[in-house]
Amino acid sequence: MATEAQLRGRIRDLQAEIASLQRQNESSRNDMARQMEQRLAELKAAYQNALTRQKDDTEALYTERIRAFQEQMAHEMQQQYRALEAESAQISKQQEAKLAELSECNEELRSILQRMKSRTEEAESSQREYANSLLEQLEESRNSADAGPHEFFCEGAFEIIDTHAAQIQDEIRQEMYQAASADASSVMMEFDLLKTKVEQALHEWMMAFQDYARIIRGISEKIRLLESSQFQTAAGSFEMAPQELNFWSCGTYLPYKQKIEEALQMIQEVTEAGVVDYLKRQENQPRRSISDKVSEARKWDDELAGITNCILSERALSDERWASARLVREQLHKVGYSAKRTQYRQPDSDVRAAEWYPKGKKYRQNPLESYELIETIQGQDLLHITFVPVRSNGVAVRNECIISMTAETLNDPAHIRNVIETNVQRVKSAVEKMPVSGVEGGEPQLAAEEKRRKEKPDPQKQIRYLEKKYH
Repeated sequence: MATEAQLRGRIRDLQAEIASLQRQNESSRNDMARQMEQRLAELKAAYQNALTRQKDDTEALYTERIRAFQEQMAHEMQQQYRALEAESAQISKQQEAKLAELSECNEELRSILQRMKSRTEEAESSQREYANSLLEQLEESRNSADAGPHEFFCEGAFEIIDTHAAQIQDEIRQEMYQAASADASSVMMEFDLLKTKVEQALHEWMMAFQDYARIIRGISEKIRLLESSQFQTAAGSFEMAPQELNFWSCGTYLPYKQKIEEALQMIQEVTEAGVVDYLKRQENQPRRSISDKVSEARKWDDELAGITNCILSERALSDERWASARLVREQLHKVGYSAKRTQYRQPDSDVRAAEWYPKGKKYRQNPLESYELIETIQGQDLLHITFVPVRSNGVAVRNECIISMTAETLNDPAHIRNVIETNVQRVKSAVEKMPVSGVEGGEPQLAAEEKRRKEKPDPQKQIRYLEKKYH
């Protein structure tokens, strides 16, 4: 069977031959007309010449000759006409054969084009069905990716891919099925890749969240134990309420506890709502990395250790100063001393102005400062016995006792030194493990010595110390 190109070539050849035959026929007709006109002109000329030469001939002879000439001319013209008719018939026959061959080629070409059209329609239908099936798969991939918290982990990525999916629908409406199929496969891969990224990020987030929840719950349990435990100090056994813990921590405990409660509330929200729903609700909210939260929770654990160290050390050593003062006072009373005044020192103004400092608190109830015991020797001669907290890295680490004397009646410096040294030994025997030292001079020198030995409580300094020491 001839190919489409061969048929088209044959059709062009036949059309060229038909055109050539038509030109030949037209040329023959024109030649015959010219010949007849030329012949007629020649005959007319001959006739005119004969008429001139034979003017004198008789009319009958002239008429006979004219008739014979006309018959001859008619015979010749008829012969030429028959020859032209035969030639024209031959050309027409050839033309009809070529036209028949052309019709046959056209019919074969129409058959080929019809088969090609059918195949094209079948291919187009198959492409349309395939594109529509890919569009359904694309919608499934889109819904699968949309089920995860994609905006939380890959902000803006879903909208970009979704825009490409909308373009594919336009391509299908415009019957651009091949382009739609290729684009759909690409977009499905992007949706699947986004889903994989989100699933991996979600798994990592959940693992980190478990660490975060474990640390926060552990801190919460430590807080519960801190508030419910009975502490044994030199003053006895006691349990501290949150407000009291806040006082001993210089106002750091309650704000810290609030942070932990907020973190526990967040953990509870995640647990109740589920991780996916919780993260989807957080998509449009300012957020921090869960790894940052884990790091922060670990710091909070150190922070609680620093706050707890401050609370326990300050309370325990404060009670020790109070108990030691009572013990020393009893010992000195046995040798003839009487207590003139026992109290805690007045705190600094910035401490009393702090928000966490209880309103209306009496100085003698202030445990953050020194405990002062003033014993009377005789008359105006006073023995100052002061128990001072010594702090390191923001927390009290031990108590020390400083003894000085205000002598109104004694004028002998050697005797004054002897009184101080004697009482240093007496106090040492009463509080065996506490450093005791004597200071010669009055209250200004005692205050300077006390200031030299101690610093203010600072839980933040203790926290920084722990972080540096253990991390």
